[in-house]
Amino acid sequence: MAFSCSLVPPGGMIGSPAHGLDNEFLGTIFWYKVFVKKFGVSRFMNRAAIFLPILLFFQARFHIASAQAVPEPSPYQKGLSLSQSRHFDQAEEAFLEAMKDVSTRLPAQYALARLYAEIGQWEKAENHLYQFLSARPRSADGFYLLGYTLYKRGQFTASIAALQESVTIKKENAGAHKVLGLNYYQLNKLDLAEQEWITAVQQKSDFTEAHYFLGRLYYTVNRINDALHAFETTIKVDPEFMKAYDNMGLALEALGRTDDAMKAYRRAIELNEQHQLQSKWPYLNLGELLLKRKRTAESVACLQKAVSLDPKSGKAHTYLGKAYLQQGKSDDALRSFQTAVQVDPGYAGGHYQLGLLYRVQGRNREAKEEMKLFEAYRDKHAGLPQILE
Repeated sequence: MAFSCSLVPPGGMIGSPAHGLDNEFLGTIFWYKVFVKKFGVSRFMNRAAIFLPILLFFQARFHIASAQAVPEPSPYQKGLSLSQSRHFDQAEEAFLEAMKDVSTRLPAQYALARLYAEIGQWEKAENHLYQFLSARPRSADGFYLLGYTLYKRGQFTASIAALQESVTIKKENAGAHKVLGLNYYQLNKLDLAEQEWITAVQQKSDFTEAHYFLGRLYYTVNRINDALHAFETTIKVDPEFMKAYDNMGLALEALGRTDDAMKAYRRAIELNEQHQLQSKWPYLNLGELLLKRKRTAESVACLQKAVSLDPKSGKAHTYLGKAYLQQGKSDDALRSFQTAVQVDPGYAGGHYQLGLLYRVQGRNREAKEEMKLFEAYRDKHAGLPQILE
């Protein structure tokens, strides 16, 4: 019988290559049976002392020869790995190095733009995307990312142009339609925003954010039943989507279903804490509803939490002041109203409540000043759509 330098029997590996130890064990058993059958047990044992070291030597040679050296990852591959593990500074260095190699320059530049977008360095993202698109003018993904970047920079018209280019190149492009809707919403072109989000959910029925944005739009234009349906659909798609429960609470409250609204707010608070989202809105919305129902102590607790999560929210400070007034704590209320107009001068409600309290306290000159500010900020923001939060 011809001698083999592997313990694996003739005919190839036994089992999967991923189980090398099993293969070697089974190979050893195979050769054991061969020697026993040929020489008998006693003769096998005598020859084992001679053959076993030889077999082990050739087995080691076999493993050394067959071992494949793991190639060093390229700078581009390193950048992708580092970016995925959120080591952004090191990923940036790797992508910049990869851009020096003509074979990886363009994919590295696009990946670098995505990295900058992820960490909110929008200007850098925009610059790299323009360079990338000058070399790849038919990249739907490149135009989408540019459109999203421009949207985040508040350049809504330029964003629309980039996103329209993206959907021209790639027809099934739900993400681009979503961001187009956001741009139109910010420009107060609500009919166009609605159409874009409808297109998005037609192309991708489980698109959580698009369903949610439709609900926000319908709530803004007082189509409350449509808003409620959109939020319910959002929750069916993603039962853990906190904002959908919070905004469903608003819709239910508008329909007079206050008990159901309260349940929705409390569920939103559970998810907010469970996922550590740090949003003030479910506490603020529940606190406002509890205030309306004269459950003042509970309201104060919710509103204090809202203030702690967002100390610069004029609305949170204002409603906390109203709750203090309901408790008869006028000094605490005054401090809350004053804080509201200091941290968020553009919130008209803070000026209104402070003006009313000044009037009650006989501070008429200060009351008039606050009421003038209230009217100025109210008129300034009249007709603007609510921010998508």
